[in-house]
Amino acid sequence: MREHKHDFFRNINNYILMNNDIKRRDYVNQSKLNPVSVTKPIFRDKFGFNANDFAQLPEMDGYVCEPDHLNYQQVWSDSKWNTYGKVKWDPQPGEWPTIAKLINHLYGKSDVEEDQIEELYDYHTVMIKNPKAKLRARVLYSHKQGTSKSALAELESYMFQDNYSKISEGEFESDFNSIWVNCILLHIDEPLFNNPKKMSRKIRDLVTAPIMNLRKMQTDYEKVAFFAKLLFTTNDSNFMPFQKTDRRYWIREIVPFIKSNEDSNFNQKMKAEYNHYIYFLLNREMKYPEKQDVTFWLPNTVCLTNGFKKLVKDNTDSVESGLQNIIEQYFLVNKSNMEVSFRLKDIKSMLATELSISESKIKDLDIVLALRESFKIEQPSKNSRPKKGEAVLGMNIDKPAGKWWVANRADFDCEVDGDDIFNRPGSVV
Repeated sequence: MREHKHDFFRNINNYILMNNDIKRRDYVNQSKLNPVSVTKPIFRDKFGFNANDFAQLPEMDGYVCEPDHLNYQQVWSDSKWNTYGKVKWDPQPGEWPTIAKLINHLYGKSDVEEDQIEELYDYHTVMIKNPKAKLRARVLYSHKQGTSKSALAELESYMFQDNYSKISEGEFESDFNSIWVNCILLHIDEPLFNNPKKMSRKIRDLVTAPIMNLRKMQTDYEKVAFFAKLLFTTNDSNFMPFQKTDRRYWIREIVPFIKSNEDSNFNQKMKAEYNHYIYFLLNREMKYPEKQDVTFWLPNTVCLTNGFKKLVKDNTDSVESGLQNIIEQYFLVNKSNMEVSFRLKDIKSMLATELSISESKIKDLDIVLALRESFKIEQPSKNSRPKKGEAVLGMNIDKPAGKWWVANRADFDCEVDGDDIFNRPGSVV
């Protein structure tokens, strides 16, 4: 039974000294510290502690985020307070039919996707046993309501408890991240970003970032370890641009839930079953017991979904698609050329014509990012001049000196099948 609030506030074991500030455990989330310090007068006069009590307070000199679900330590290295919350699990054998029904629906074979249930089990197992490992951001989308996408987030909120955070797009776009930076799971439901292109770059960085700048209001930032996994649930397939060579995302299209399977007590049943599901995850033989990728635990093949192809098609950035059309068209016409050189100003002019917009509406940085990150073309660092006989884009007959980019046919072969995009040169590592 939880200690009564009156007794909790007067229990000296609930207090520590953090950098000379008196901190108390949060009454609701007792593995965390309340952000508001307790003043010495309140500590003494309100709660009845004395100078000896103050002298005996455990002394901490900072915070650390160390996610561990099996051997949790609240105090790390005798001096750091662990901001990661302790999970209150009771894994035990038992059935979990409601959870199985949900996972079957979302990750089993459907009219639009192949079976990836074992991969989802591995994803959850890694989150439990190896929470620091990098895992791809998951995107569940459909064009219809009633697909139970958000039910997966509900299940994972039971599993990871205080270390799960559902955040709005506004909170995600904000510079202040103290409410979610220490979590293991971030759920963003129906995002509608003010600047989708900027958020796309931010999210791509978050998926692989080892550290983050913890930013609180009215304080300087500090660097903290970052281990969060991202889950997006959406009915809008064009909420941000996706690049077809990027394998940071595991995307699945979800079909509507069969009406006969609807259950008003679905979430309550999952909550009653999740300890059985965790027991299963802790004791199962993983499909991928070892890390399969330079960056991520699961192999590249999990990304090859119908949902990925659809979202790439719906979200291809106009600058990226325009550049691809220009360069691929060149190679289609000039079948014997293996390379073509161009300057930024020339391809910008061609891009404006391709997109039927003014050059002033195209940012040089967007072109550079597309060439460098989407197509993996090396950015020139100094001026040069194409040699005699080398192919160039535009009307540069005299091939003036400048910063010339070089595109290879292998990276723009328009006859490459869409299913082979991850085997093309230049894929993200």
